[in-house]
Order: sequence, then structure tokens, then C-alpha cells
Amino acid sequence: MKNSFIELFEKCSPELKDLALTHSSFAHQHGVASNERAEFLGDSVLSTIVTDYLYKHCKDNEGKLSKIRSKFVCTENLSDLAKRLNIQSRIRFGKSFKDEISDAILENTIESMIGVMYLSYGLHSISGAVLDALQVKEKLKQGVKATDYKSELQE
Repeated sequence: MKNSFIELFEKCSPELKDLALTHSSFAHQHGVASNERAEFLGDSVLSTIVTDYLYKHCKDNEGKLSKIRSKFVCTENLSDLAKRLNIQSRIRFGKSFKDEISDAILENTIESMIGVMYLSYGLHSISGAVLDALQVKEKLKQGVKATDYKSELQE
């Protein structure tokens, strides 16, 4: 049986889970590391996982594949995942944080979670859970539209 995204995350060490859920406001207040480096790593890992899947399962050209990939790794999609998983309730914020939790913060947190799961288990072990969480296979079957706003505007 394969693990879900949240199950894999929960199996990470407490230190890595704390790191993934630590906003910079908390980090500055408490003198600990924020999730920004893990987010940086997770962003690339996420892109690699989605790119690999699309390359193997879609016969489209590079331009269309790039547009399709952008639908899966965008702020809207990642923040929706964070909301479905109720991640916003787990993010550690400092007392100075007074803003609303933005979609960008939720996106960054998902990316940092992917980063620490990658550090814990490696690319192959987390790929299925990431693809499932983002509903890549289902959305491709439904026909994800590769939107290119610049081309649409020109047309």
C-alpha cells in the first residue's frame, strides 16, 4: 500500500516537520531556521516529479508540456492542496505576523513539506504521493487545459 502525502510527511523526523512548517516570522522571533531553504528544494523536486510524469505519459511538445506543468505547480493548485490538508492550522508563525495567511504562504509551505520529504525518503519514494495529492493523473484524464494567457490575448 502506498503512503499518502500527509502520511509520508508525518513519518519525517520531528525536526524536519518543524522546519517545513516554520514561517520566517517564527524563525526570526525564536532564532531558528525557517522553511525557506526547504521550500527552495521542494520547488525543484515538485517540478521534477511533475515533469517526469508528463514526459512519460503525455505525447505533447515541449511548449504544451511546460504549460500543463505550470497548471500543477502553480500557487492556486498548491494552496488548494494546503487547504484540503488543513496545513494553515499547522504553520508556526511569530507573534509579529499579523497578516492573513496568503495563498503564497500556503504554496511555500507545501513546497517545503515536499523538500523535507525528499530529504527523508528520496525522489522515487515520494513521487506517487505528490502526484496523487496534486491529482495529476485525474486532472490529465479530465483534460487539463494548457492556458497561455499571452497567446489568448493576442488571438
